[in-house]
Amino acid sequence: MTQPKTAFSIKVNQKKVVRILLVIAGVLLLGHLAGLLAKFVFHHSNVLGLVPFFYFDQEKNAPTFFQASVLGLNACLLLLITILEGQNKTKRWGYFLVLTIGFLYMAIDDWKQFHELLSVPLQNWIGADQLGVFTFTWVIGGILAVILAVLIFYRFLAGLEVEIRRQFILAAALYVTGAIGFELLGGYFAATMGYGSSLYQLEVTCEETLEMAGMILMIRALLSYLPIYYPSLSLETSFIKGQPRKVQKGEKNEK
Repeated sequence: MTQPKTAFSIKVNQKKVVRILLVIAGVLLLGHLAGLLAKFVFHHSNVLGLVPFFYFDQEKNAPTFFQASVLGLNACLLLLITILEGQNKTKRWGYFLVLTIGFLYMAIDDWKQFHELLSVPLQNWIGADQLGVFTFTWVIGGILAVILAVLIFYRFLAGLEVEIRRQFILAAALYVTGAIGFELLGGYFAATMGYGSSLYQLEVTCEETLEMAGMILMIRALLSYLPIYYPSLSLETSFIKGQPRKVQKGEKNEK
């Protein structure tokens, strides 16, 4: 059995990368929680700019930059895999290309908040003042996008190594639970209790934490994928024990 060809080799310490990202996410979470304490208990809403700097529900601050960067890192890893899959002419090439484009858009959107532009047109289309869980009406488009993604990527996931498939699904589940599930709860709390309510603040905390966790786990999954399917890239530490995957006869020429 021949191993897939690669045009170059790289060396990355997977565990160190993920550990650093988790530490940064933890620091941001602690900063956010400290800001909530300062704002809602001690009634200091700025504290030298640190409260808005760490606040999860604020645009273009430290948490937003981190999430956009993690999504961008995912896009870069997906682009690398797309190139390798293209060189080996596998059926997975097209799926990884779509994922690369999708994650690149998500990274830009996380910073620019393009998805919020859907809210007003959808509210006008629905024609209701009290939307409850759909207060942030962009989630309707998000739900449709998730359903479409499941339909498109079902066969792709089914063809992956079992442990890689589990990691992909777990990462996606955490991210979607935060971005869509908790956003629905946030819409309900915002509409019925207001943005300053404790339940809304708890929802924001859970939502953003799950999104960060999901995207860090996605990086973990992609860094686990590479040494199994492309062992010549010489990744230092694999999260999955075992031998590099052998390419099955004829797989190299899949279309």
